[in-house]
Amino acid sequence: KFNCEFRNSRLVYNFTNLNSDEEQVLLDGSTTHDHYCIDVVKTKESVRTVGLVCDPCTDQKPCVSVCANSAKKFSKNRVDGNFTRVFLNLSCPAPLTLSSEFFSVNMDGSMKVHGIHLGYKDYCLLDEHALNLCKDNILTN
Repeated sequence: KFNCEFRNSRLVYNFTNLNSDEEQVLLDGSTTHDHYCIDVVKTKESVRTVGLVCDPCTDQKPCVSVCANSAKKFSKNRVDGNFTRVFLNLSCPAPLTLSSEFFSVNMDGSMKVHGIHLGYKDYCLLDEHALNLCKDNILTN
């Protein structure tokens, strides 16, 4: 049974499900999840298989997101002390990249961009000085 607080649950779209007699895991980029479920999402345009994972965020060590393709160049010492790192790929096709003069990390792992608070699922850090986010999170039509 999949049981996860909403604030820790996250949809993943590109993943591999390994299902054997010994173990069942979901591989999301460079992260292995053993607490997950898989379902099908139907929209007017498509049918897509998605995974729902439960990130290990706590009040004591909230999650911050690191872009999955940036994990190797991200300084391990910068975040690990007070936060739990979550590696993810944003769901938008062409994310915006912002330099550190435009954002700040809050103690709860959320990000503040131009006065807008974003949860850890809405951004990913490229390194200590840059982040990616989907345009829809900060721009309105």
